[in-house]
Amino acid sequence: VIDGEAAAAKAEENDRRAASRACSRALAVEAEKAGDTKKAKRLYMASVGVDGETKYRFIEAVARSPILRRRVEIHVAPREADSQLAYLYRRGRVDAVVMNDTDVHTLAMDRHFFAWNKHTGFGNTLDLNDSGGETA
Repeated sequence: VIDGEAAAAKAEENDRRAASRACSRALAVEAEKAGDTKKAKRLYMASVGVDGETKYRFIEAVARSPILRRRVEIHVAPREADSQLAYLYRRGRVDAVVMNDTDVHTLAMDRHFFAWNKHTGFGNTLDLNDSGGETA
């Protein structure tokens, strides 16, 4: 699921994120000049935003690939992907949602895997169906 149109209510947050990406890029250039390639790579990654053109190119690449076209179903959410993911989950269209956001608790899903760390592979889980007792 890909984020759709930016919500007007998040304009201030999106501006803050854009400023943070610009700062990360400037720091990445400095780290690269200083020879700290590990730090530069981390900062360059933090400086990348996904704009409409990038989303479009991704969708087109999947559509052109015979293998991906059969295995990947793409949804573009009307606004943010979070609520669209919850909708698909509640309708039984997806079995699980993995995301970095920690606000998934508000999405009315009974099982959550969130705050996933791509470096360690670990994250947090929450199962609202788990009574806390032992399971057989």
